[in-house]
Amino acid sequence: MRLPRLRRRMFWWLSIVVWVIFFAARESLALERQAPLATAWAAIALLALGTLAVARLHDRGRSGWWLAAALVPVAGALWLAWELALRGGSQRTNAYGPDPRQR
Repeated sequence: MRLPRLRRRMFWWLSIVVWVIFFAARESLALERQAPLATAWAAIALLALGTLAVARLHDRGRSGWWLAAALVPVAGALWLAWELALRGGSQRTNAYGPDPRQR
């Protein structure tokens, strides 16, 4: 199953929502004192953010495998920040579907 393309604005909003939910639940449930639950909760948040990043990469016309660029110290993270958060999506239909602005 392929993820749909995700526009930059929606990527920002959904990322903020995930972070707010993550920190609110962590604080309200006092997860920092319960290591196994804190680890599981962080893994869920990381999975949600990773899914958003893959959908955003699809809007740029790139495979989700480009997330592996984060493994390259400094340059990989900077490149991903540039690709995911600052650059606009491709304006034409690409391998991952039609332009979300045209729907």
